[in-house]
Amino acid sequence: MKKYLPLFFFSLLGLTACDALRQGMNSEVEYTQLNYAEAEELLYAKQGQPDFLILDVRTPAEAAQGQVPEAVNLDFHRSDFMAQIKRLDRHQTYFVYCQSGYRSAKTASRMVQLGFTEVFNLTAGLAQGIPHPKAKATKTTP
Repeated sequence: MKKYLPLFFFSLLGLTACDALRQGMNSEVEYTQLNYAEAEELLYAKQGQPDFLILDVRTPAEAAQGQVPEAVNLDFHRSDFMAQIKRLDRHQTYFVYCQSGYRSAKTASRMVQLGFTEVFNLTAGLAQGIPHPKAKATKTTP
């Protein structure tokens, strides 16, 4: 029995190391998901700040139908899309959106993988319309 103990120990150690490596390779990159109301609050809080950039990753034809005010259009489907993303300042704050949320989620994930430090994604895209900067509702006393 004693001669099998080292074999058991090293097998267990190997399995633990493989599992840790697998989990590290499959871990999801984190960015902040926002619903429509949260997006409007963020846009209000950050409006006019030079370190805040709004990225519309839809096609130019989609963007021509209406955009979030002050958004920059970077077409997700262009061959140089990732090159354009890589040229952006990784220390700025980014709000990313598209029509349904799929392209912006892919973009936000990739941005975080590239070292961007603060990325927000509009979860459902423009399904509820175009968010505009609005202040939180406050109670007033008569």
